[in-house]
Amino acid sequence: MTTSTRPATSSDVARRAGVSRTTVSHVLNGQGERFPEETRQRVRMAAAELDYVPSPAGRALANGRSDTVVLLLPSAIFAGNLQDVADRLAVDLAAIGANLVVRFAGPTPSTTAAALVRMRPLAVVDMGVGLSAEDRAPLTTSGTLLIPQDIESADADLTALDDQIMELQVGALVTGGPSRRLYYAGLVDHRSDPFVSGRAASLLRVCDKLGIVASGTISVPLELSDAVAALKPVVSGGPIGIACYNDHVALAVLAAARELGLRTPTDVAVVGVDAIELGRLWSPPLTSVRIDIQSIADRLAAALLTAIGNRGTSTVALPLRTGSRLASLLPGGSA
Repeated sequence: MTTSTRPATSSDVARRAGVSRTTVSHVLNGQGERFPEETRQRVRMAAAELDYVPSPAGRALANGRSDTVVLLLPSAIFAGNLQDVADRLAVDLAAIGANLVVRFAGPTPSTTAAALVRMRPLAVVDMGVGLSAEDRAPLTTSGTLLIPQDIESADADLTALDDQIMELQVGALVTGGPSRRLYYAGLVDHRSDPFVSGRAASLLRVCDKLGIVASGTISVPLELSDAVAALKPVVSGGPIGIACYNDHVALAVLAAARELGLRTPTDVAVVGVDAIELGRLWSPPLTSVRIDIQSIADRLAAALLTAIGNRGTSTVALPLRTGSRLASLLPGGSA
């Protein structure tokens, strides 16, 4: 049988330093200015000797907020790209003693905001949920930092990224078959994903810019028989090209085309988004758009760390103001 060592408490630190628990709490929570430097040094030394780790709950009570940063995601499929953002932020935040929590949006923005207020987080990074100014107000009042602060700039950046993606998708589809009718394939899911409609609108903008007529949109479930039912009505008029919301949708379309006896890319050409590994295992390999998620993660991390250090906020979520390209085409055999 082994015996475990009890973690040190603030009472242990107080006894070793010869001060009260209140003094320990104030010093270790950064509120010890009224105590002599010698007292503060004794408290810090005692805490270090005992390997004392202040309770996050206690810090939240003392400071009115926790050391938690919430990565707020739309209620959608958790793709590898978003996991890369979470991993990068977690590493950067560990350097300043903050913790990252991933949370999906609730049924409405107001319920999401109310849940976040109860958490009393240090900061919230909104990855496209789109909390309104009204939804954000209680968080701001409670001292929570919001990244990005400027909603209009963030929306403009997201639109610019969607257009970058769609330009690559449409370009690949038109180059491979100029006579193809172009469609956008969105995802049908019980969860509401705000990016689906944004990409559909992007198809219209890009086609209008290129002088191409977009034929319409289809909604594709990630279930084979339903995907077949969604694809079948649009393939009777000749070759089509489909710009898909993501690679999951693209693979569903390709599977449906196979079931209908259609040739890829002769009858149905497909371009996805995200460049997931499974797409390379399909035959022919999926043509997709790769997003430079590392640049996005770096930008978010820098903005977040600056905001925490300055108690300020960042105005943009993506580094598009400098004209940077965040999307690139991963060629395959499906377009």
